Amino acid sequence: MLRTSKFLPFVTGGLAMPAAQNLTAVMMEVAYQHHRIAACHINCQVAPAAFGDAVLETRWNGLGSTAPLPHKFVVIEHLDGLDD
Repeated sequence: MLRTSKFLPFVTGGLAMPAAQNLTAVMMEVAYQHHRIAACHINCQVAPAAFGDAVLETRWNGLGSTAPLPHKFVVIEHLDGLDD
């Protein structure tokens, strides 16, 4: 059964630089369709200087996000913690 929402599907985003060259959105969309999850993933162009603010905004809004290079390692500074 396809999970649906009454208004908008669940949204996740990629905090990327450059966003246009990041293929994560394509992979996420395929995974959502395969698992019948009503969701969409969008790439957002985020410069390194704005990355901390972008992480805070996604957290405040309860959105999931991915952080490809060059942000992949910087994101650790903005997390509550890490698992082993």
